[in-house]
Amino acid sequence: MSIINKPDYKVFAQDAKSGEIETFPDVLRGWGVTLDRTAGKPPLEWFNSVGKRVDEWLMYLSQRGLAEWDSTVDYPQYAAAQHAGKFYVAIKENREQQPDHSQSAWKPMSDFIGAPKSVLDALNTKQDKGDYATNSALKTVNDNANSRLAKNQNGADIPDKNAFVKNLGLSETVNKANNAVPSSRKINGKALSGDVSLSAGDVGAISVNPLSTLTESKKFQNFLSSGFILVNVPNTATVNDFPFPTRVYGFGILEVRSSGVVIYQKYTSHHGEVVIRQSWNSGKTWIGWDIVYSSAILPPEQHPVGAPIPYPHRYTPVGYLTCNGQTFDKSLYPKLAEAYPSGRVPDLRGEFIRGWDDSRGVDPGRVCGSWQDSDNKAHIHDDEFCYGGGDAGGDSGTMSAFAKKYCTPKDGVNGRPTSGWLPASAGLHSLPSGGNEARPRNVAFNYIVRAA
Repeated sequence: MSIINKPDYKVFAQDAKSGEIETFPDVLRGWGVTLDRTAGKPPLEWFNSVGKRVDEWLMYLSQRGLAEWDSTVDYPQYAAAQHAGKFYVAIKENREQQPDHSQSAWKPMSDFIGAPKSVLDALNTKQDKGDYATNSALKTVNDNANSRLAKNQNGADIPDKNAFVKNLGLSETVNKANNAVPSSRKINGKALSGDVSLSAGDVGAISVNPLSTLTESKKFQNFLSSGFILVNVPNTATVNDFPFPTRVYGFGILEVRSSGVVIYQKYTSHHGEVVIRQSWNSGKTWIGWDIVYSSAILPPEQHPVGAPIPYPHRYTPVGYLTCNGQTFDKSLYPKLAEAYPSGRVPDLRGEFIRGWDDSRGVDPGRVCGSWQDSDNKAHIHDDEFCYGGGDAGGDSGTMSAFAKKYCTPKDGVNGRPTSGWLPASAGLHSLPSGGNEARPRNVAFNYIVRAA
């Protein structure tokens, strides 16, 4: 067979005009598709598509040399393919085995053709091609370096060290450094002639160590210097200036801050209660202890002792008494005794509370806490019966259960009319009536008072 010369690299029908080419409808079936669609006569567009497809594959192989690996292709043993810029040879028949992930199916082509590893390792140690110094030039450089300063001397082999420092411009810098902080200057009274050791007090801080321990029979008054003191008082009654001894725990930490004549004390118990006080004359007299209210010390109730409180439950909470007329111990509840000197709370069960008249004139003659019975405002009812006197006459008519209207010439009582209606039948006739008391609409609450 004769040698085929290299053809041109033109792709058949690459420049086909619009309408002269279309994708072949069924590549796998081939020309047989014409029997179903064009009565066995393939059109020009399909011929162009087939020719273009063949030429594109030839051009693809010409450009790459080896086809790229594809997961849909069945590769026989010794097939060659490229993947991710590298060439591989199949060492067994395989499909869907990616070359760089399957050493059992593929081997790099360099390993397959048997390039000795020793040759590759030797090549890796060779220097890249370039313009390098000759041995003679390198000797000159080494000789020149040997006549220079030695690194291990750290400047000790410099002939004129003073001149060297001066040439570097360091003399002036050294002089400025020597005079930067005069030895006459001090920090908190301590000269800078040597190392300075500062205490917490030198910088206005509190030492991390406690100054002392406050125990029973001692006083907070005795601790006036800045710092903190451990408080260890099992019986707070033994310390006569202990803050709120019945409410504040006796173990904790006392913090003291002193500035001139002003002294500040803050005591924090191990239960979380916090109290503070101050003195403005070096501890001779003190502003009383103040409680810092928190979840450890709840603020006092703001409702005045003795004022009735409508409570929405039938039971009475701790610290309160029910307003049911009961007596109480005035020595145990002195503030409540100020509101009720008799030692008895009012009985407000089923009662309405009314504002005190206080000389207004709406409800005169009353004092605070006085009880008043129920009553109705004065008024007049129409009566169905007339107690004689005069001649009766009139006309008849109908009105519900009343059938006879009467008239009398006598004047009515209290300006009432002189006529009315008589019942249509004999017997007792009842009218609608109310309950056993007069009252407005209301909601029931349990009245209580603070017991203090």
